[in-house]
Amino acid sequence: MVILPPTLGDPIARETAAPYADWLRARHAAGATLGSVCAGAFVLAEAGLLSGRAATTHWAYRDALAIRFPDIALDTDRLVIDDGDIITAGGYMAWT
Repeated sequence: MVILPPTLGDPIARETAAPYADWLRARHAAGATLGSVCAGAFVLAEAGLLSGRAATTHWAYRDALAIRFPDIALDTDRLVIDDGDIITAGGYMAWT
């Protein structure tokens, strides 16, 4: 299990997320379940792991994630989306 944490600032920039993308794809391919909380979804999205999938994030990041990654089936009305091998949670405490 790999969990990508939230942030108190702006979502991660593409160039900052890039070094993690290959590692995350490799962990996922090896069978790890990946999870994100809040803006952690941007890291999964940068790795291409949310393409074509349902996902959520904090409502405050909804528009930014939707614009940057239009291929995600974004649903911020759901607090947690369990898509089997990838789980996304909305706000910092949404998973509880």
